[in-house]
Amino acid sequence: MHQTKMTVVTNGLTDLTGNMLPGTDTVIVRSLYGDVNHTGTVNAVDRQQVKNNRLRSAT
Repeated sequence: MHQTKMTVVTNGLTDLTGNMLPGTDTVIVRSLYGDVNHTGTVNAVDRQQVKNNRLRSAT
């Protein structure tokens, strides 16, 4: 399966009035294509959940 990791570093941010915000922040976003139940692996349980819901309308 395809696993993705993206790191975003923010610095030099200002608030709505132009005041500098202190420090930097790092946000790491990880995703695993097909990991329906968010366990960190893709297995038969994920595939079955996709099959069970393939004809349902999105809400």
